[in-house]
Amino acid sequence: MLGGDHSTSLGAIRAHKEHYGDFGVLHIDAHADLRPAYEGFKYSHASVMYNVLKENLASSLTLVGLRDYCHQEADLIASDNRINAFTDRGISKALFAGQTWNQVCRGMVNTLPDHVYLSVDMDGFDPSLCPNTGTPVPGGLSMAQFTYLLDAVVASGRKIIGGDLVEVAPGKGQWDANVGARVLFAISHRLA
Repeated sequence: MLGGDHSTSLGAIRAHKEHYGDFGVLHIDAHADLRPAYEGFKYSHASVMYNVLKENLASSLTLVGLRDYCHQEADLIASDNRINAFTDRGISKALFAGQTWNQVCRGMVNTLPDHVYLSVDMDGFDPSLCPNTGTPVPGGLSMAQFTYLLDAVVASGRKIIGGDLVEVAPGKGQWDANVGARVLFAISHRLA
C-alpha cells in the first residue's frame, strides 16, 4: 500500500490481520508512533502503532531506526514485551563497536515471527534520501541497509505478507519520489 501519512497503515494492517491471523510488524521509522493520541486525535499518524497494539493486530512490533520519541513512548517500549526497539543510536553504537550490519540485522530478524508486515515511513531513512518528508530527523537507514535488512528477513525463512510505504513527499526535482519508487520496488520484490 502506498499511503499519505502513517495513519493510513492501520486499515491495511487490520485487513492483513483478518486474512493472515498472527504476524509481527517490522516498522521502519524515525518515530515510534506509539502515542495514545496526538493533539487530541487518537487515530493520528503519531498513534498508528499504538492502535495496532491496542487492537491486538500484531503479535510483535519491531521498531528500526527510531530516533525521535517522547517519554510516554519510551515508557511503553520498556513495559510492553511485544515491542522490540532498535534505535538509531543503538544501531550506531553496535556498528562502532565492531558488529557487522549482518549481525545487527540478525538481532532484528530474531524478534520477528514467521509472518511479517512491513511498514515503512520515509523518515526512517537518512534525510538525504527524503529531504521533503514532513518530519525528517538526522540519522536513519541508507538504502543499502534497508534492502539488506529485507533480504535478511526473507533469507531467515520468514515471509513478508504485506507492506506499506508512507510519507513520501515529492519536492522540487522529485528526489523523494525517485527514492520512494525504489523503496516500493524493494518491498514488492520481497513479498511472499
